[in-house]
Amino acid sequence: MEPQERIFYGSIDPAKARKAPAPAPSGPARKGDTLEFSALTANAIAKHRQEIEAMDAKKKARVVAIPTNDATVKLKLRELGEPIILFGEKPEDRRSRLRDLIMQLGLEDAMPAGENGAEEEEKEEKPEAFLTEGTPALKDARLWIADYSLKRARDRIAKAKARRDEYISTPSLVDDTRRHLGEMHASLKRISNTSSQVGDERPLSSVCYSPDSSCITSASWTGTCKVWDAQDSTLKAYVKGHRERVTSVAFHPQAMIGLSPDAVNLATSSADGSVRLWSGVSASRSDSMDTTDSRAPSTLTPLALLEGHTDRINKVVFHPSGRYVASASADSTWRLWDIETATNTMTGTTPEGEAQEVPRIPCLFDQEGHRGGIFAVSFQSDGSLVASGGEDAGIRIWDMRSGRNILTFAGHVKQVICLDWSPNGYIVASGSDDHTVRLWDLRGKACAGVLPAHSSLISAVRFSKTAGEFLVTASYDHHIKIWNTRDWAPIKTLVGHEAKVMDVDVSHDNKTIVSASYDKTWKLWANDPLV
Repeated sequence: MEPQERIFYGSIDPAKARKAPAPAPSGPARKGDTLEFSALTANAIAKHRQEIEAMDAKKKARVVAIPTNDATVKLKLRELGEPIILFGEKPEDRRSRLRDLIMQLGLEDAMPAGENGAEEEEKEEKPEAFLTEGTPALKDARLWIADYSLKRARDRIAKAKARRDEYISTPSLVDDTRRHLGEMHASLKRISNTSSQVGDERPLSSVCYSPDSSCITSASWTGTCKVWDAQDSTLKAYVKGHRERVTSVAFHPQAMIGLSPDAVNLATSSADGSVRLWSGVSASRSDSMDTTDSRAPSTLTPLALLEGHTDRINKVVFHPSGRYVASASADSTWRLWDIETATNTMTGTTPEGEAQEVPRIPCLFDQEGHRGGIFAVSFQSDGSLVASGGEDAGIRIWDMRSGRNILTFAGHVKQVICLDWSPNGYIVASGSDDHTVRLWDLRGKACAGVLPAHSSLISAVRFSKTAGEFLVTASYDHHIKIWNTRDWAPIKTLVGHEAKVMDVDVSHDNKTIVSASYDKTWKLWANDPLV
């Protein structure tokens, strides 16, 4: 910038003006002038520079991988010529000291010489999946299940397509179906308690209908199960054998339909870690406890013992074929058993202390996968898939033909207590301790809906047996609810139990519901009184 001409006010005498001293420049500094920083500014700049250097050091420290193994940290300190241990130094302090040394020396690797190659070899040798070679019996079982389930899936899909074609060719069928569903739901709205029976001296834990809906089996904390007549609620048979409370009971899919009473008709699981298989109720009741009374209850015969779980068993279910049994346990595994492969006979004792010889069935396989105990296991109607849920709040879908976990559903915020498949084969209902019921659609691999069903833990979920027209849920809030599966609207709330409802089941004609409660009773719910 060119210097500007200065104007002086005062004497106009040129001689005096020349003698006047030039004032100090008051404008901006000219080129070449320097100004020294004040002490305050210099201190601020130095502090800022230190902070920048510290941030750079932290960035470099994050890039350098410091070993977490204390022995490896000591080896590196010895390699650097530093003391490996200081007085009162903890492993985490030693690791921080190594990080500081690495930064001071400007090194890029904190691993001792020769350690990197060993780690890379370990990474290469580490397997990606935990696999166990199966037995020839398991291979045969998977092939048998594949053949069985593919036929059932083919028939199910063929029926669905034929029904679709009928709806297209005959539009009036759609109106007929809607009318039928409307009548069914209207009937469900009129449902009420028609029978109540004290089941045992202690709370009931489980209840289920026989496949022909003629009998009801209840399980109790006393370790005893009882078989009841569904028409008049009279006791037909006892089931005694477990040493601790019975947690679940299930009928064979062909029990009391075409299956001999001498064959396996019933399965029970217990907190004693065992599953027991039982005979059916004989029509003649030749083994009656009281021969003078033809209606005196009999005692079912134990046919097999399934042992292997290391903790209580929470659920037992039959495969749709009736040949296999699955059990879910608090030991974080579920197991599959082939009831046709009884091996040796073992001698045990009854709850009364009497000697008893029962065939033992070996486990086909035990499946891990959940991070905690498993509460529920349920087979798809085709028999190809099985769902499991437990303490980790997750639901896993397993392919029985390959043993693979093909889907994992997450959504519940607390443990999953119960599961049930819809007869359509692609919807799974789950009940949880978070007070909700979730519907999972395998076609979209996602949650299809959430029902804020109850105000407490959901203890049981059951679809209607024919086509899944409605869903029944039971809860610790003492209530049972019926839901429309077309729009998931509530149809009816059943009130009558004085304590938490432990289990619920639907008859195979969809006309009756049975429930078991902590109040030691089981109740029948129907539209018309049963005579």
